[in-house]
Parts: sequence; C-alpha cells; structure tokens
Amino acid sequence: MESSIFMKKKKFTKLRSLNRKRNYMMKNIRYYSRLLIEKILWDKKSKSAIDFSAVKSILILRNEGKIGDVIVDSGVIKVLSQHGYDVDIVVTPDNCSIMQHDKNIRSIYIADKVSLNDFMKNRNHNVSSDIINQLNKNGYDLIIDPSIINTPIHRPKILNEISAKNVVGFNKNKWINHYGKSISFDYEKNHIKESYKLLLSEFGITDSPADYEINNPDETGYDVDSYISSLPQKNINVVINMFAASSERSLSLSQAKELDNRLNSLHDNITVIILDYKNELSEKSFTHAHVYNSLSLQHSIALISKSDLIISPDTSIVHISAAFRKNLIAIYKNDIHNNKLWSPGYENAVQLFTSTSKIYEDDNIINEIISSAEKKLKTYNK
Repeated sequence: MESSIFMKKKKFTKLRSLNRKRNYMMKNIRYYSRLLIEKILWDKKSKSAIDFSAVKSILILRNEGKIGDVIVDSGVIKVLSQHGYDVDIVVTPDNCSIMQHDKNIRSIYIADKVSLNDFMKNRNHNVSSDIINQLNKNGYDLIIDPSIINTPIHRPKILNEISAKNVVGFNKNKWINHYGKSISFDYEKNHIKESYKLLLSEFGITDSPADYEINNPDETGYDVDSYISSLPQKNINVVINMFAASSERSLSLSQAKELDNRLNSLHDNITVIILDYKNELSEKSFTHAHVYNSLSLQHSIALISKSDLIISPDTSIVHISAAFRKNLIAIYKNDIHNNKLWSPGYENAVQLFTSTSKIYEDDNIINEIISSAEKKLKTYNK
C-alpha cells in the first residue's frame, strides 16, 4: 500500500516537472516568434561594428519605469559624463524624479506610464511620436539598451523609429542587426554593476567605479530634518519599509509590529520609523514606531539618507540605501535570477532570503532580521 502511494507521488512529481518544461518551452516559442516578426518588420538590413572612440552623444533607453534600475544607471551616467560624453535618458513618470536633479544628464525625455508586462510583451512602445521625432533629430552616436534577461518585443520598432546608428546591449540575439555590440553578461552569477563595468570597458574606461549617485533637492532634506527633529531625540533612527512591488514580497502589518517591539527591546536609544509612501498605515497600530507619510520619492530618499539602519524587502529602497552606503537589512525571495543580480552589492548590507514564496508567510524571517539588527546596533552605545 505504502509502495503504491509512493509510486503515484513519484509519477505525479514527474508529470508536473514535464508540464513545467513544456510550458517553459511554449513560452519561449511564443516569445521568439513574436520577436522574429518584429525583426522582419523593423530591423536593420545588416549589422555594423561600433567604433566607441567616435561616440560623443549617448541615449539610454529606460522606458520601463522601474525606480531601482535608474538608480543603478546613475553610476554609469556619472562616469560617462565625467569622461566628456553627452548623456540623455528616456524614463517614465514613475522613475523620472530620480533623474530630475542629476547634474550628469543633459536631457531627460519622459515616456508614458507602462506596466512591466506591457513593456516586455507589447509590440507598441510607450514613447510618444513627439519625443520620437526629437530623439531622431538628436542623432545619437550610441543607444544603450540596458535590458539584460530578455529583449523587449518593441525594441526593434523603437530603434528603427529613432534611426539608431549604433546600439549596444546585453545578451542580445545575434540575428537582431540593430545591436552592433552585444555584451555577454551572466546575470545569475554577477551583480548588476558588473554589467556596467563591462560596458565602460568598451569605452576604454576601466579605472572609474560606477557607484550610484542620487542628487536630491535641498528642500526635501529640510522637510525631513524638521520631521526628525519633531520625534523623541534618540541616537538611532531605524527605518522599516514594509512594501515591495508585489504583496507577496511585502512584510505584513503583524511582522512590522513585531519588528517594532523587538527592535525597541534591543536598544534603549532607538527610534523606529515606518516608511509609508502608500499612506495606508496608522501610527496607532504600533507600540513605539512613528509612521512617516512620505510626500514624494525625494522625501523617502532624504529620510533614508538621514537614517542609521534600513530594513526593506523592496529593491528600490535597497538601491537608494546603497547610494548612501547605509546600514541595510534587505529581505529577498529566494530567486536565482535576482539573488545576485539585484542584491545590495556593498559591505554595509545584509541580504536575507525567505524560506517561503510569500515573505509574510515566513515564520522565521523576523528572527533573522532581529539577529542581523542586533549585530548592526552593537556599534552604538546604549
């Protein structure tokens, strides 16, 4: 009887594995079929090598709207600007505020908002015809396509419409002629910053670290200073960000409340601040913590820059913390594509992985966070 049950389970497991492989194969077939159609419609007739020594003007295509990605871009933009290149960027309303105060960017072009699914799968892009015409007039020497894992379906079309002379990308299919240079990058084994080291080496730049740089307006800094001064005056400010891009990657309210209580039991001189940019939380929900209703992304950045320890499951907050080299405890789902690629990537950060697919279902993650926080807080006197 037990043997029969075991065999049935084994057969079911095998069938499930085969079904996953079949679905993955069909997904790839559909993706490459669509990309091939776009190539036929919009690709260059032939591929041409890129002379990086002749490049003066550069456009970076960041029209997917992800905040963390443009923070990562800030490092390479800074280095390119320091070496005399004119750098423009296409962003969306969701991530343009990160770039608005960046002195290293010549011009910013704002595309329409787009979901990540539409950005990757839609053959029509989100850049208006007016902006396309302006990009065309600008006549860039080089376009940088920073997409790494897959080529967005709309890329051949937008590259055709802006009359791209030269395009450099990562892990691009050899049969797409627009890409005069495709840089091979192992995203499962390397941090995202390594991709830009490879890119900069194409320009002959090997001695300039592409560290993130966020330029924030002074006014938001003053606002946050005023907020912090209104709190009980203690030596250590700990910011907890509960939210991530999806609910399954977010901390629950009960987890945040437990963190508040246990952090305050670790240290006498601590102020816990809950970063609530969604305006969903009440300060009454917490025993000790203060809820900060951020007015803008810039205010969130200023708060992080002025805090001593950040706890977050969101990679945007992780990259903001990285820009200021803040003490950080980052919580990640255990995903081979993201573990290294989008990790914090600096010494002051601790990266924790959940044992469940949903962070709020992990019964032990709070213990791990507190253990890491205890080590971080040892440097402060009680």
